[in-house]
Amino acid sequence: MPFKRHHIISILILSLGAFTSGCSSVFYQPNPILYVNPSKLPIVPEELDIPARDGHQIPAWYFKSPEKKSKGILIHFHGNAQNMSTHFMFLASAPTHGYDHLIFDYRGYGKSKGIPNPKNTVEDGVDVLKWVKKRFPDLPRIVFAQSLGGAVALKALSEAPTEVLPDALVIDSSFVSYRSAARYILGGHALTWLLQPLGWLIVDNSMAPDGQLKNLPSIPTLVIHGTDDSVISYSQGKKVFQQAPRPTQFWKVPQGRHTEFMARKKFRTEFYAFLDRLFL
Repeated sequence: MPFKRHHIISILILSLGAFTSGCSSVFYQPNPILYVNPSKLPIVPEELDIPARDGHQIPAWYFKSPEKKSKGILIHFHGNAQNMSTHFMFLASAPTHGYDHLIFDYRGYGKSKGIPNPKNTVEDGVDVLKWVKKRFPDLPRIVFAQSLGGAVALKALSEAPTEVLPDALVIDSSFVSYRSAARYILGGHALTWLLQPLGWLIVDNSMAPDGQLKNLPSIPTLVIHGTDDSVISYSQGKKVFQQAPRPTQFWKVPQGRHTEFMARKKFRTEFYAFLDRLFL
């Protein structure tokens, strides 16, 4: 049955309701499903509960490299959907390349309690950085942040004490402005195209990293974005590159889709080579 005018109006009203209720359906799509049993993985992670400033426990998985001495630890800020039991796969190869891997869940993701929002995701990110520095004081630390996790990580770095900042930063398929990201998402669908201005007018941008990174100390930074990203625009990736702390490299992934670069052997190989040049 074709859409009639009142059907379209109803859809627009529902979309407007999602925005006025805090945009959670746009930026946060968590669920509690355990997609992979960690005890069945080739490298079984240590399951952690990292203490947050408000007493909340931040669930995390820590994958130790089989190497006697790890080259560094990758701190993984994951994207907006599901939970860490799917996102850990992006760095499943890290331990075999000599790097430890720690991934954590934001509020409301997996078994983490609460409801995610821009403020508490950033606060948890800062608390994780503090915890990693305390537990691994002599190990090089690399923040690896994807999509929503990139915006969370960049804002967390702008608020974290200097002594817990990482030794390197990798930002994949991300953005600096929640408003711009929301507007792009709305513009990608015919039924929500008319709501694009709401992405600018209603979305809370107070916890976005836009314009707040210039005072960060020098951190070797790699920014990656696919040219065919239909979730976060390629232009947003360029803005991350322009604002990220120097020295900074930008990798364009030709015809690359959202968070796709680690699935390409060429880029995956060069990624670990990039880290090795920094820490070996």
